[in-house]
Amino acid sequence: MWPEGAAEPVYPFVVPGPSAVKNSPDPLRSTDFDQGAANRSCTDLVTYALRAVSHDASPVESFEVMDNGREIEVRGRGDLRWDFGVVSAGWLEFECDNLPEGVELSISETNQPAVVNLGAVHPVKTARPQLVSGTTWRLVLNPEFYEGVRFGWLHVRDGGDFPWRLRNLRLVCQARPANYLGGFSCDDPLLNRIWEVGATGVRLNFLKDFFGAILMERSDRHSWTGDAHVSQAVAMPVFGNFDFVRGNLDRTSGDTNGIAGYSLYWILSLLDYVLCSGDTEALRKDLPLVRTRLEGALAVVKGNLPLVFCGHDDRTGACFEEPEIAANRQLFHFLTLRTVRTVKNSLPWIGGDAETQELCERSEKQLLAHVLPEDLGLHAGTEAILAGVPVDPQFLAREYGNSARCVSYSPFNNFFVLQGMAAAGCSDAALGLLRRCWGGMLALGATTFWESFRPEWQEFLQPCDPIPNGTHGFTSLCHPWSSGPTRWLIDEVLGIRPVKPGYAEFVFDPLPDGPRCVSGAVATPHGVIRARFDGDAAWIEVPPGCRCRAGEEVLAAGRHDISFLPRLRRPVALSSPDHLFPATWEADGSLDEAISATEWLAFSADSSNGDRCNLQEATRVVIPDERTHGRAWRHHFAGSEAPFSGALRTNYPAVVQQSFAVDVHPPDGTPYRLGIYCRDVANEGVRQTIDILDLETKTLLAPTRLVENFADGIVLWLTCRRSVRIRVCDFPGHEACLNGLFFAPTIP
Repeated sequence: MWPEGAAEPVYPFVVPGPSAVKNSPDPLRSTDFDQGAANRSCTDLVTYALRAVSHDASPVESFEVMDNGREIEVRGRGDLRWDFGVVSAGWLEFECDNLPEGVELSISETNQPAVVNLGAVHPVKTARPQLVSGTTWRLVLNPEFYEGVRFGWLHVRDGGDFPWRLRNLRLVCQARPANYLGGFSCDDPLLNRIWEVGATGVRLNFLKDFFGAILMERSDRHSWTGDAHVSQAVAMPVFGNFDFVRGNLDRTSGDTNGIAGYSLYWILSLLDYVLCSGDTEALRKDLPLVRTRLEGALAVVKGNLPLVFCGHDDRTGACFEEPEIAANRQLFHFLTLRTVRTVKNSLPWIGGDAETQELCERSEKQLLAHVLPEDLGLHAGTEAILAGVPVDPQFLAREYGNSARCVSYSPFNNFFVLQGMAAAGCSDAALGLLRRCWGGMLALGATTFWESFRPEWQEFLQPCDPIPNGTHGFTSLCHPWSSGPTRWLIDEVLGIRPVKPGYAEFVFDPLPDGPRCVSGAVATPHGVIRARFDGDAAWIEVPPGCRCRAGEEVLAAGRHDISFLPRLRRPVALSSPDHLFPATWEADGSLDEAISATEWLAFSADSSNGDRCNLQEATRVVIPDERTHGRAWRHHFAGSEAPFSGALRTNYPAVVQQSFAVDVHPPDGTPYRLGIYCRDVANEGVRQTIDILDLETKTLLAPTRLVENFADGIVLWLTCRRSVRIRVCDFPGHEACLNGLFFAPTIP
């Protein structure tokens, strides 16, 4: 209940219903809302409140938590941390009769107070709470109130006259009404959790009249058109809020965020909306805009116009660092072809359109006439598969068969990889990707999916720890663009996919080699499809106005028992390489050992910001000094003349400058030992990660390394056989550093 005597809630208060779904982190999982309000393109928000599930005090004697957290007595200076158990869109409130001046609150999605980039209203998510009414105090970090919150802190710096008390400490959460009409359950608990967590992340980002893209306010709160492609794809079969999706499509129809690929994702979103909702009039109405965007995409392909962004992975240009690379040109080429063919195949839904048909056929011919290299990378090859272009079987073995290589740094891009794997018949690889990427986030305590992820983080992070920043800047831990598996599990593992608008006709075709026992529900404009299978035996409930294709059978409305459920697709067996990574880290070394026997380069070795080096003339090291994004800044530590006392550093808190890359070109193709020297010269407690990538393919050569407690310096060694990229990423609140490089002959 809402606390007696507290300030009125910002939005109408609701009490979450008891949930019988144990895998869901969503407090509103079983709460019933008026579906008419939930479906509208614009509807009022509501409020619910969460109490902490645990607390941690330092020092313990400064705080006494009483009455199950409803009252806290403060007896001295210190810090009290609360864990609310799940990430939510909310803010902290409590009642206190007389709050001393030296008290602040913090919030975070991880177990340390959050910091983000410049441009946010409060880049440091710590402030003194505001008295909003009577005795109610609220932590206000932006005009919209909400942030991404799992943990909260009470910091008592000067507590006045001890003891004093606060009451009803709560996380007040906002929500747009939404009902879970769809569902998924199988005999693999991990897949069940992935489905639920993905749905929760999308629901949390529903705002009054548009799909949000982030909870933690860092100055980029709007409906990103490409991000929304995934969010909307999840929302329709899970929540059945088709009018809301239509409203967001209208909202984003004139805004591609300046990103070439996002104009195509908008078209794909529109077609997915028509297919799920049955609103064919939307396609007819928006065909002129579809044609305009297709023509624009063709102009990008033919004129080599800017792409701006393709994803966070180095293989997609490392966010905004170098999006115009050849691999992205290939990706965009096939994404354009996929979109053209999807538009062409949708025209029968509206009885055809001659102008659009002619454009699609002309575009398809032009795109197929352009010869692209056979050795496509992960993302371009995936788009080729989704566009219906055959790929070399070696692609499947090389890119899908290696469980390290197939995981993109960006779960957004991984959604399309999942789709490509299913389309290519690589079901085992797809299920492995689910476990390695999204299952890896769950292993680190995620209750919503993250903006970026490397499975290797599990080797050095504990659940709920802060995670490294990256090419995208400060990492969002509730990013609905990462929720694609929720839709994929419905489409592929449950196997229910629409083939005519509004699920007027749909297929029941579960993934080969998937879980044996699966049940689920899919929201449609005609009602909810429900299905279950256990081995070959299955049943399905087909709503009125729909029909189902299961193999050769066509099933009308009603409940049907199926004694033999055919798998229309056949799995492709892939042989995984013996070694996930082609290189391994060697024993770490010291500066003295490295400099005595090698060529070297020392960054910012003097106060003029000049480097010092002892390198062969043919060895080239490229530093991103002039890039707008991912730029390193040079730091010479005053008072020190030693060659290795300077560093390249990340640029906290500038936007998208929490990572930088240094490219190394050896003089020839012979193997060499590369030493990466890092030193926390000022003993700032820096934590950072180091990635080593093949410079040509941008794939990881060795597992990500954590570097910490290195005030005395450390040299990381590994043997390389070609040009490499060294990517340095910081953690929130730290500026990462790269002090020098060493080159030595390989050990006989």
